[in-house]
Amino acid sequence: MVKEFVNQATLLSSVLAGFALAGVLQLISLKNTGKTISWAIGTLAVATSILFASTGIGSVITIFTSEPIPFHLIERFSTVYYLEMLTFVLGVMLFLLGVALIGWIYSKRIGTIATVSAVIAFLLIAAAMLYLPLY
Repeated sequence: MVKEFVNQATLLSSVLAGFALAGVLQLISLKNTGKTISWAIGTLAVATSILFASTGIGSVITIFTSEPIPFHLIERFSTVYYLEMLTFVLGVMLFLLGVALIGWIYSKRIGTIATVSAVIAFLLIAAAMLYLPLY
């Protein structure tokens, strides 16, 4: 189960990192430089970095676990696995925050809808991760 979680998290992280980067580049090209746009750019830029880190960590784990793990390295693997989980969850959380901020650039109504949607999405992901332990 651990290996499949890492595979899925790595794939999703890489896709979300690409979308976050595209969002940053799109927002940077806008003429408007308001506070909300600045926060959205910053949030998506941090999400991009963390999601790319999650992709890298997941790739290392996938490569490392292609063969049985030597007994003396199991503790290190456990630490790296939790680092993958942390970067994945943090990256997804920041990505959703960036999506919510982009909604506020357009209008209060769209901002409210985007924020509520992002919070619900994160709570559903968190509930699934708490309900089904990934270790």
